[in-house]
Amino acid sequence: MRRRDVIMVFVGASFTWPLAARAQRSGEVPTVGVLYLGSEESFQGRLEAFRNGLQSNGLSEGKSVRLAMRYANGDVGELARLARELEAAGSVLIVTSGRTSVQAVRTALPNMPIVMAPSADPVGAGFARSLSRPGGKITGVSILGSELSGKRFQLLKEIVPTAKTFAVLFHPANPGNEVFLKNSMAIAEVLGIEIKERAVTGPDEISDAMAWAARLPAGGVYVGADPVFTQHKEAIFRTALAARLPTMTPDIGYVRAGALVAYGPDSLEMRRQAAGYVAAILRGAEAGDLPIAQPTKFELVINLKTARALGLTVPVTLLARADEVIE
Repeated sequence: MRRRDVIMVFVGASFTWPLAARAQRSGEVPTVGVLYLGSEESFQGRLEAFRNGLQSNGLSEGKSVRLAMRYANGDVGELARLARELEAAGSVLIVTSGRTSVQAVRTALPNMPIVMAPSADPVGAGFARSLSRPGGKITGVSILGSELSGKRFQLLKEIVPTAKTFAVLFHPANPGNEVFLKNSMAIAEVLGIEIKERAVTGPDEISDAMAWAARLPAGGVYVGADPVFTQHKEAIFRTALAARLPTMTPDIGYVRAGALVAYGPDSLEMRRQAAGYVAAILRGAEAGDLPIAQPTKFELVINLKTARALGLTVPVTLLARADEVIE
């Protein structure tokens, strides 16, 4: 049985409701906390997908579940405080995304069930014993983060075949950086390229980072998917274009904001999947008993408008493989 099938069994089964029972007896609706490292504005598309997932799993917002939202606006130091706020607001579980946020909630509230929506490598991060039976208080959706690095660099190399160096921009608070950078260096050796990395903590460092990449000179820039970057994605890719730098990213939404190419799982589908875990836990499942899902759908999106602005010709064979081409 596939993990997704197992999840549907949990969601569709009839459970007692240990988490929501007290709320039901008092006539209250159970509260689910949602914590996001970025801004409210940058989260709207993902939030809509999550709400649609709740509806698909029989949960009507305001009637059978209430959402309590908190946004850190890029301030990692706020995550623990906001998690405790969600607990004080009556949240019976917290939905959050990314290793930085999951770790912050886990540390602040060790007994709080957490649904990852999504997070990279939960086993390597120590969030779960295994994908099939995570144990503990954390479950949800795992993304293939560093595992896809090779594919992404290879795609960028196809578009910029003369490139000898690629720059990597990452947010230093993300605990997954060490594994990602280690894998990237190994991939670079295979592809015959050099990787140069630089930490970017906020929007005031974007211009300097792109200028640094241009001076290397870098044939392209990999921009990691991070909520802090998400809320400033238009500025990031506008600056990259001005510096004549092709950009690769794992986040499809970044391409719509001006990045050249993205390859990764469908982020909206992962939010819908996360809603299934919320339904299962509210209906009585223990988070640690629910298998962690991995994405099965991956998309290649190319921004042809950005390619033309950079004077690049995207190979016809690559365009034919793309799931979406932005003209």
